[in-house]
Amino acid sequence: MPRKVTAAFFSFFVVFLCTFAPVSAQDASDSGEMLAIGKKTDDATAEKSNQILQNLENLVKDTGTSNIIRTQYDDVTTHARGFIGQVTALKEDSFKVVTPDDEEMLIAPDKSTTLVKKGDTTTGEGLTLADWISINDWLVIIGIQNGDNFQPRRIMISSDSLEPSVTFVRRGLVKTATTSKLDVSILGEQTTETFALTKTTNLVDADNETITTKDLPAETPVLLIGTMKADKKALQTLRKLDSPATESSGEARL
Repeated sequence: MPRKVTAAFFSFFVVFLCTFAPVSAQDASDSGEMLAIGKKTDDATAEKSNQILQNLENLVKDTGTSNIIRTQYDDVTTHARGFIGQVTALKEDSFKVVTPDDEEMLIAPDKSTTLVKKGDTTTGEGLTLADWISINDWLVIIGIQNGDNFQPRRIMISSDSLEPSVTFVRRGLVKTATTSKLDVSILGEQTTETFALTKTTNLVDADNETITTKDLPAETPVLLIGTMKADKKALQTLRKLDSPATESSGEARL
């Protein structure tokens, strides 16, 4: 087969590689070493597929062609990725983060990685990570995922928590209620919690009609819905219940 390969053929080859999932490959050397391509077929198509693979193996004896093919393959297996994480370990040239999904990742910035912190930006060699990143910092990391390898391109650093909020739903009995806060005995936990009331807190009755804290005397059963982040609770909706809350209903997380 001629060494000069058309663009159409490379497009076909990329699709072919994705279909047959190569299991091993190495660069062709000047001595003419063949680039190995794994053969994964079934009995029905073995003869035809093996012939195609044999032709491809002959083709990639040419070093220049094999490099072009590798580039084409990398293009279809590479994609952008972004995530947030908290720094748990820090070295001179790398650091570890844990995402809110408990995924641990080792990140190794290079001279192409841009760091951003409080409006300041740095990129290039000679970067001292400890001057920019500290343990427990939260990071927004954007980069390129290529197989199991992740290369960061931009890292935004925050000392404030970026941990996502968790929605909570609780039932309880009102102990005291003022215009600014609410003390509620949480059923099933034998504890009393205080919730701040703000202008955004929605107070309604069982018919979804708006009420005020004057409609919440002691022992009123209520349903509380809100978000919790770093042990700080934000009450979004309080619903006054007609029927008494039961001891079997406690906290449920969404």
